[in-house]
Amino acid sequence: IRTIGSKAFSFCRLLKSIDVPSTVTEIGELAFDNCHHLDDIVLPRGLVKLGEGAFYNCISLQTIHIPPLIQTIEARTFLGCTSLTEVILPLGLQEIKKYAFQSCEALLSIDFPSSLRVIGELAFDGAGLTEFNLPDSVEDCGTFSKCYFTNLRMPPLITKFDALTFGVEVDSDSIVSIELPEHIEQVIYPSSVQKRFYELQNFAYPAKCSVYIGDDMEEDEK
Repeated sequence: IRTIGSKAFSFCRLLKSIDVPSTVTEIGELAFDNCHHLDDIVLPRGLVKLGEGAFYNCISLQTIHIPPLIQTIEARTFLGCTSLTEVILPLGLQEIKKYAFQSCEALLSIDFPSSLRVIGELAFDGAGLTEFNLPDSVEDCGTFSKCYFTNLRMPPLITKFDALTFGVEVDSDSIVSIELPEHIEQVIYPSSVQKRFYELQNFAYPAKCSVYIGDDMEEDEK
């Protein structure tokens, strides 16, 4: 067996654990979605693709080790895995697509590999992250609202920072410090976001970048 097809185990609510055969190289879309009691799964080292939403709403899953040949975590792969506390990402991973870990509220921290280039829109929306350390390789970090990390350091390849990256529907914010790289060319900091940064003490950005502050978005050349 080389492929576990789309929705192969979908809604198998009594499935608690599975050791995927070493011959499997691909797991299809929604293959294990809504397996509410699945708390243990071992993925083979030869796996090259995890389909979109493969573990969607697996609310008992606690730990996942992504095999070394996986280069992309597809959209919604672990969306709604509310018990997920540990994620091991491989060196060689290049992209985490949108909503991949959305609502993983028990996920407090994650180590990103130095190969990672792109984090998609709301990939960690509603996750419980208290640590968010982006490697220098990241070119696009998407948006990550409803997270609880205190310090944010943007990678050096990022040239534009929009505070709306943090979302607009959060009642409070825990961020204390934002550090932007020297190559930042533009900073956008609307009033709607300023009102939520209750704890912000340090916001460092290069002197020569263009800064837009407030709702009128008038340019303030520093």
